[in-house]
Amino acid sequence: MIGLSTKFAVTRALCLICVALVLPCGSTLAAARDALIEGWDKLSASEIEGRLPNAHPDNYYAYAGRLWRDGEKDRAVFWLYVGEVRFRFLLLTEPNADPSGDPALFGAMRETIGRPIMTYASSDVEKWSKEIDAALQWDQSNQNGFTSKSRFNKQWEEARSSLVKTRDYIVAHADDIQKKRTQEGIGEVGVENGVYVEQQKRKMPADWPALEVGTRIEGITGVYKASFDFANALFSEDRRRVLRATTFSIAKAGTDTILISAIRGDEELLSRTIQIREEKGAVVFEETSKPDYLSEGTVRVTSYLRLNDKGELVIQRDLFSEGKYRSNSMPFRQQLTFWVRAERALSPH
Repeated sequence: MIGLSTKFAVTRALCLICVALVLPCGSTLAAARDALIEGWDKLSASEIEGRLPNAHPDNYYAYAGRLWRDGEKDRAVFWLYVGEVRFRFLLLTEPNADPSGDPALFGAMRETIGRPIMTYASSDVEKWSKEIDAALQWDQSNQNGFTSKSRFNKQWEEARSSLVKTRDYIVAHADDIQKKRTQEGIGEVGVENGVYVEQQKRKMPADWPALEVGTRIEGITGVYKASFDFANALFSEDRRRVLRATTFSIAKAGTDTILISAIRGDEELLSRTIQIREEKGAVVFEETSKPDYLSEGTVRVTSYLRLNDKGELVIQRDLFSEGKYRSNSMPFRQQLTFWVRAERALSPH
């Protein structure tokens, strides 16, 4: 079984490749469909680019998503930022817009389509800033038949200024951006040879206490303070049943098993026995599940339980997921790493 944060990561990545456009849910789904260029799925790239200047800015994000799906990463970056400046411009002219309309659609597009494209772009800051410059130049040189530049000149300049500030920040913080990528363990992101690939193997946060050289089963037994992330790591899909827990206890149940209990006061909310092994200086257990209702395949999560110098329990969760998206059968492969830390509530047993 896997938890909310893991499933969210899987769902987010898979949504990028299901169709040419990643459509959000609920009311924003209808808004996105209504805004698309007519006959979108049958148009060539040149035909779409010819119609974009007069289209709702959502279409720029849709086109970036299509390019991203087709492996044209740099073109996806360019059109993403054209969409960024034109959608921000539109929103500035709609100060009283229904929050569930264009504002919600903009947020959904930036999260689903924008985030992985920007993650890719951040691998080369110089090229990243040049794509933003090119997007600003395109916006200035091409008409905007959807939102009038002359009528709303002040808002247009404000939207452009916002993107200029983004570019300047990227350039000024290039070293910090690269350090963050290293900490996040970002590797391949995007469609490679017809397979959507995402690698984000995070390192343990640098400000956490150092890990012990070796952790044995006896070392991790005890009682720990509860948190949502800790519940997610230990009880995965059953986390909703243990959210009221104030502590989690770990006890040795056999030579190769541990008993984990969620406790609130004198009440045991839920318990489970897990098969474990000692490996790489850690106590290890594995779980397998399906990705989610949007895709088919397998998800394997390997959890490494270790103590740190403060006696806290640190859990490293390595996720490997592969399968295909149900809408278009495109294969996917993901490698993700999550970290959780829990303080002891009582002394070890």
